[in-house]
Amino acid sequence: LFMAKFSVSIGKVNNVEWMNGIVQRLNVKLNVRVFLDNGVLIDTGCASLQRQFTEWMNDKEINAVFLTHSHEDHVGACKWLQEVKHTPIYLHEDSLLPVSQKASYPYYRKVFWGEREPFSAQPMFDEIQVNNSKWLSIHTPGHSSDHYSFFNQSSGNLYSGDLFVHPTTKVILKEESIPQIIQSLN
Repeated sequence: LFMAKFSVSIGKVNNVEWMNGIVQRLNVKLNVRVFLDNGVLIDTGCASLQRQFTEWMNDKEINAVFLTHSHEDHVGACKWLQEVKHTPIYLHEDSLLPVSQKASYPYYRKVFWGEREPFSAQPMFDEIQVNNSKWLSIHTPGHSSDHYSFFNQSSGNLYSGDLFVHPTTKVILKEESIPQIIQSLN
């Protein structure tokens, strides 16, 4: 229908590797980011950029995946990580069953993010040790009820997924709650 443009950029800051994927259709440009911190991958990107994300992930040591939430732009390479790298994936317990089934979300989101494949995940932890880093999960609902932020106590890095308020928000989903997002930010 409308040809999409895909691009990626990669980098490293203070031993944290990252990849940013961009999907552009007409004049709408959306970003999706993943981070790799001491063997922990925060989110997995979207299905429409799965080839680019998996090429980047292929030579990385990934010991665990922490999903900030179950939206399709954060879980696109989960199935690949399970089948190819046999990586444990952690997600809010309320989303374990839905992600194990065929995805159901609006067409406009499929146009940008693609259609994620079903995968299995383990329930989120409160605290976990991966390699030499101690992690805390912080339930931060508002953008979605299953949203988590992750704090690497060893490095001081905080990963907040889609927990932000931006002055020029492009889309507000019907399940989002701005007051709850602000409460989670506080």
